[in-house]
Amino acid sequence: MEKGYKRNENTNISTPSDTKTNRFDYYDDDIVFVDNINSISNKSQERTKAYSIMICLNGQIEVELNGKTEQIHKDELLIVPPATMVERREQTDDFECNLILLTPRIVQAFLRSYMTAWNHAVYVEKIKRVKLNEQDKELCARYYELLRLGIRFNNNKKYSREVLSAFLQAGLLALCSILENSETNNLPLGQQHTESLFHRFLDLLNHSGIQRKPVEYYADKLCITPKYLSIICKKNSGKTAKEWIQEYVTENVRFYLKSTDKSIKEISDILGFPNPSYLGRYVKERFGMSPKTYRDGLKQ
Repeated sequence: MEKGYKRNENTNISTPSDTKTNRFDYYDDDIVFVDNINSISNKSQERTKAYSIMICLNGQIEVELNGKTEQIHKDELLIVPPATMVERREQTDDFECNLILLTPRIVQAFLRSYMTAWNHAVYVEKIKRVKLNEQDKELCARYYELLRLGIRFNNNKKYSREVLSAFLQAGLLALCSILENSETNNLPLGQQHTESLFHRFLDLLNHSGIQRKPVEYYADKLCITPKYLSIICKKNSGKTAKEWIQEYVTENVRFYLKSTDKSIKEISDILGFPNPSYLGRYVKERFGMSPKTYRDGLKQ
């Protein structure tokens, strides 16, 4: 995340430290839109906390991602996953872009059953830069127009967040399609093996009926040791196997509390918690309140 943000302890994403010097078209706990990246000054190196999705509209920019220099040109898409060291280097005077920042939580909430495709592209294939063809350019431009419409609609209107979320969810699904068409799979043989294991682990997480299982369970499924699984995960994504499991479990808890009428006991059974009390402690630890209070707050 660029310097010029400060961390708000009550949110999941950085928020602007000075809205007079940083121009944000929209920001909340999980989503930030920036039309004018030049309004975010300073080139110091920062570790990202969110997915950064940038489309270069004109000119070019040079950035350093985990020590590797990337030049992004007009009509190119750049995706930077969380936990990436980013340094903005040089850019041409005519550089323009659209930039969207999304927390991992909101991406998983929007994509859910499509997370395998997203994770495979971003973490396994490591697609960071994609050259957009004419059809993809038009698709991205249309969705961005919809998002801007959603932002304008957001001004004190009922269901405003739901409208914006629906537009953004549709845009992410279209982006998954673009990413899948851009996969190359030209990795060295040894790297292909470790990244194949990582992809299979993510696939297990995404399709496993009960995700709240120890690392040993998933390692056994892959016929490797738990330590090796965590090494593979850390190498490919910057997160350990345990952190991946917790991320999926937390989002599933949130989903069942928010989007279903299932009882706390039913949710506890579905997600593999020993009992409802254990689930209650888990929700209290993650969300700062009881499952009932959290669900009631969402309804309000």
